Amino acid sequence: MNYFLNIHDYILFYASILLSTIVLFILLFILVSIIKHFHLSKYFLYVIAIIFTLILIFFNPGNKILNRYNQGFVRELFITSQDENNPLLSVWLTRTVTYKAKNYYQHLQNFSLKSGKKLESLELIDSDLSNNYQFYWTKGEKEAWGYRPNSDVEGEYIQHIDLIKPEVIDNPNLLPNPNPPLLSSWSSRENTKKEGWLITSASNDAGKIITSSNNKSHGDSTTLYKPEFIEELNTDLNSKDKIWITHRSSILDDYDQLISYLNADGTEINKINLNKYFETKKIKKNNSYKIINAEMIEVITSYTFKDNIYIFTVRGKNYPSERQDFTLTALRTDKETGEILEQIDYIK
Repeated sequence: MNYFLNIHDYILFYASILLSTIVLFILLFILVSIIKHFHLSKYFLYVIAIIFTLILIFFNPGNKILNRYNQGFVRELFITSQDENNPLLSVWLTRTVTYKAKNYYQHLQNFSLKSGKKLESLELIDSDLSNNYQFYWTKGEKEAWGYRPNSDVEGEYIQHIDLIKPEVIDNPNLLPNPNPPLLSSWSSRENTKKEGWLITSASNDAGKIITSSNNKSHGDSTTLYKPEFIEELNTDLNSKDKIWITHRSSILDDYDQLISYLNADGTEINKINLNKYFETKKIKKNNSYKIINAEMIEVITSYTFKDNIYIFTVRGKNYPSERQDFTLTALRTDKETGEILEQIDYIK
């Protein structure tokens, strides 16, 4: 539902108008019945009808009814563990509502990592105008910091967040210095650079080859186009002898988004075409080789267990100014073969 409402946002707009109109007619019908019963003046009906109409225009209850199904787009994932056998997935989401000006609603939604079951949620900031809200989190920790910097329209705002419950920890004594230079005293997400793995250019080709730092490429090493490392959220994992890589099927033409599972010498164990798997069209590019407003698929992070690896993907729209992801799905893959064992949908 989240995906449908956001991809077809015009339907949300017209549906909200239709619902508001239905609500208006129901209220007017009730009002007419009351006026007839008590033999009130018809001018009283006109006045009340105008008041009801104005209320519906400004508050749009139809939009509010549909908005509860619109969770917004995925910003970041946080994986923690209250119970070692049942890790918790916390998702930072931003919902955009346009009324006179854009308003951004920041919230946190918890899921069972393994089952995908939706758990508790937490509203972080209601009607944020700047959308400058940021998360600071050390991988594996059960707490995080939410921060909105000072701006022309809104003041600085700091939150200490318990990811497990989830809830805001309301204790001023626990807050860090609210004005550290560039927030340097706070932990933020690490980049996706992988220690122990190298990207080298393929000979006579525009592609790249990825191997572990202890291995060299050879004739069977796989050439990848626009490869990117995938963030690993399991902090107990020191090193990998195999690695998942996200890449494209082509550089210059319309392309499919691919992920490949590689050995240390760069040979491919398994490859998954995400566009074919999710039954979406190729990602289109224009004559300047720039992506044009397309439905996108992106791999955002992974979590490795003893026998399998979770690959987290999002789908949504891509605009020149920003991308918006409206689904969240994990592909649970076999750690040896890279084959898909299960699909877990958290946000649909």
